[in-house]
Formats: sequence, C-alpha cells, structure tokens
Amino acid sequence: MIKSTELRDGNLFMDSDGTWAYFAGFWVRSDGIILRDSGNNTYKELEVFPIPLDEGILIKCGFKEDVPNEIGDIYCKHYHNKNNFYISQWVHDKSLVGFEKKGMWYVGEYIEVPSLHWLQNWYYFNNGGKELEINLP
Repeated sequence: MIKSTELRDGNLFMDSDGTWAYFAGFWVRSDGIILRDSGNNTYKELEVFPIPLDEGILIKCGFKEDVPNEIGDIYCKHYHNKNNFYISQWVHDKSLVGFEKKGMWYVGEYIEVPSLHWLQNWYYFNNGGKELEINLP
C-alpha cells in the first residue's frame, strides 16, 4: 500500500491487478481517502501499491549500467542517466541509493529508494524540478 501523502501528480503506482497508473490527485470522503489516476479511475488507499525498483525499471527510466564495482565483499551495480544522475544497487540487500559522481568519487546523500514513486520524487526534488522520464511500452 502507498499512503496518499507519498504521491505527487504524475507518480506511477500499481493497482491490485498489477496495472500501472499515473497519480492525479486524492480527496477525503467519509469512507476514507480516494485516489484518482490520470484516466479518472478511482481507488481506495488500500488498493494502490508501489512499483518495486529493479534493473528493468531503471532501464525504462533511461538509466544505463556502468562498469561493475566491488568494494571489499560488497558488490554493487552503478547506473546513470543522460543527466548524470547516479543510482547504486547493492546486491546483498537489493536496496537502491542515489548520488552523483564528481570526478572519480561518488558523493551526495545516500538514501534507500525502494520504489519507482520514491525515485520519481527524489529525482524531482534533487534536479531542480525536472521530472524523471519514463519510457513505458
């Protein structure tokens, strides 16, 4: 389940059937919080779910894998997009963190980004209000 307060207009979520939809707003009714997608379909808050991040999702978001890196016994994959926004996927616990590359070093905030809507929000707020481009089929 996703809380309505985590979503911004344009965030992608998944309904209970596994269909992806773009968030377009919510309102509070006597029977709970109702979310609306861009097609004017409505959902109760318990009917919307995060889209987990994986390599396929990162590729749809325009990320490409960098050369694999091994740090001690912790193996990770690095990805970047055309705006030089970097993501690191740590294989041991599959968490994703965002950072930027300056020269040879990766610097910045390291936070866990567990799902697509979190990545969309983090990208937006850390890239001057630019939306993350997502290439859906």
